Amino acid sequence: MQTFSHSSVQWYPGQQCGNYELLKLLGQGGFANVYLGEHIYLHTRVSIKIVRSLDALDVSAFFSEACLAARLFHSHIIRVLDFDLEGEVPFLVIDYAPNGSVGYRYPAGSQPPIPVILEYVEQIADALHYIHSQNLIHRDIKPENLLLDRKDQVLLSDFGIAIAAHKETSGEQALIGTVNYMAPEQIEGHCCLASDQYSLGVVVYEWLCGSRPFQGSMGQIIDQHLSAKPPSLCQRVPGLPTAVEEVVFRALAKDPRQRFESVLAFAVGLQDAFKEKTVERTENIDNSAFHQLSIVSAKKMTVVWTDDAPGPRIHHSNTATRLQTSQIGHGRQKKMGGVRKRKVSKDIIICYTIDLLAYTFLGSILYWLSLASLLAELLIAFCMVLLPIGYALARSNHVLLGLTCSITVVAVVLALSAHTLALFVTLYTIFLILSLLVALSVRINGM
Repeated sequence: MQTFSHSSVQWYPGQQCGNYELLKLLGQGGFANVYLGEHIYLHTRVSIKIVRSLDALDVSAFFSEACLAARLFHSHIIRVLDFDLEGEVPFLVIDYAPNGSVGYRYPAGSQPPIPVILEYVEQIADALHYIHSQNLIHRDIKPENLLLDRKDQVLLSDFGIAIAAHKETSGEQALIGTVNYMAPEQIEGHCCLASDQYSLGVVVYEWLCGSRPFQGSMGQIIDQHLSAKPPSLCQRVPGLPTAVEEVVFRALAKDPRQRFESVLAFAVGLQDAFKEKTVERTENIDNSAFHQLSIVSAKKMTVVWTDDAPGPRIHHSNTATRLQTSQIGHGRQKKMGGVRKRKVSKDIIICYTIDLLAYTFLGSILYWLSLASLLAELLIAFCMVLLPIGYALARSNHVLLGLTCSITVVAVVLALSAHTLALFVTLYTIFLILSLLVALSVRINGM
């Protein structure tokens, strides 16, 4: 294992660290500062994690974090881009998450909309399932370690205390992590994969009601994690489905064996719990971010009625917009698009059927009158073109108008190249029949 000398180093914006210029301080952790940096040649922005005080840490753990995180490839896990030394100071270069952390967006006491919670939990669970499959445990799930990328997708970060699960058998571990979100077995030094599920359960509890399940001094919080039952979510959030409380409390079970078999199962259970029941509107809701929650059974379609608006709250700043607006709006647009298609196809069928019948009838009359063939072809051609154009203008059907004009232009060009008017009538008739068949197909398929 590579080792580093121990010394206290101060860093300030404007300094250069490796090939990066430090722009500003983004945050401070237990042993390191995180800066926004810019590559001096490529001008790309990154986050740079620099050890703040080497005396406070066995720096080999920092090197281990780099090696650990660098081999994790997942869409919801922060990417490690580089690891280097500036003098004797190690620093880690990771992707820059421009939208900060979930903890910054929704600080203590605030409640994210339900669709946002469900979307975040799904993404976090997916990332945790991946690292668990790598035989790793994160051990520090909390809002501050959940970053948001440019598209407001959650990125799991800070693997500084993540360890290989097979190393957990010794049972002799220091109390590391964040006590507010720490599982009982983690407090006792027996961390396991289900410990991350417990921490995520605490986060979900906090998001749902605005406060963590256990409060007090560090000692009191530890005692409550070990033995106390969390306060009822349904009492804190009147109208919340009891199934939701049951799912969250199962994730918060003191015995890891009583929790969900995986963190993914917890996420699915939470989704299903909200879909099981619609919360009726009530006038007496305390400490709640919503008046009415209507979960539609369709996949990922949720509407939230809030205190300050009679209609659904629309959130355009995050991926839950797809839950609240995009999918609902897409459904409406799809329905309206289908109506428009049926209307257009109906007009085409009616118009071109009449046009073909009129052509047949007019041709028969002209043949009976024994008019000159050129004059007859001109009359037929004019009638065949003018009738659908007039119908399209009367119905304000721009698709029909454009289709008729296109057919006319193609038929005219081909007829002129062959120097025969009869070819125009023949081609126009063929195109009309083909268009009619397509419109019939669309109509039959119900598009």
